Amino acid sequence: MLPADQLPPHVAIAAVALSIAATAVPLALILEPELRGQVAPPRFANLLLGLLLSVPAGVGLAAAFSGLRRLSRFDNGAGWIYEAAVLRILVAAMLFSHAAVVGVLSGPSSAGSRMLLTAEAGLVVGWLVLLTLLMRLTASIWLRRCAAVLDAAILALFLHFGGQDAAGWYPVYLLLIVYGGFRFGVGALVGNAALAVLGFGAVAATTAFWQ
Repeated sequence: MLPADQLPPHVAIAAVALSIAATAVPLALILEPELRGQVAPPRFANLLLGLLLSVPAGVGLAAAFSGLRRLSRFDNGAGWIYEAAVLRILVAAMLFSHAAVVGVLSGPSSAGSRMLLTAEAGLVVGWLVLLTLLMRLTASIWLRRCAAVLDAAILALFLHFGGQDAAGWYPVYLLLIVYGGFRFGVGALVGNAALAVLGFGAVAATTAFWQ
């Protein structure tokens, strides 16, 4: 394991950002029972809260035992998949923050509940992907591809359920395309572009705001 003073600055920044996301989201749900109550049924809301507490804890344990050594390889090609996993969690945390603000200001609603549920599910997926990466010996291209599919699907659901309230998040599709091409090459660029077209096309076809 690398000593703390040998960690690259961007790894330390990522660790701090993940720590904030891991703490702030469950804390918001615990301190605001009405917000958690917007996710139905209650047992499912409690399950998501449990996952948002336990999976990040698992990530922390995995990083403590072996993750710092792998995170130190951010500068080589294999390390970009770890960077993508961190960014996935941070974006999902921002989606959650948006859905939480809408839920608090607008009160309980079907659309707000589904936005919140989608954001929480996106966070759970993000943490599970990062945990899987930390527990594997090597990065998996298939894990990255499956995660890209889930990214596009979760964003599509968030845009669909949120309608006008979530419309401002559509540029994330463009970021997925550009980031994929910049970090993982032409294949990822084409694949992410196809996923973005399918995802946003589904949103446009099924959401009144986009019609």
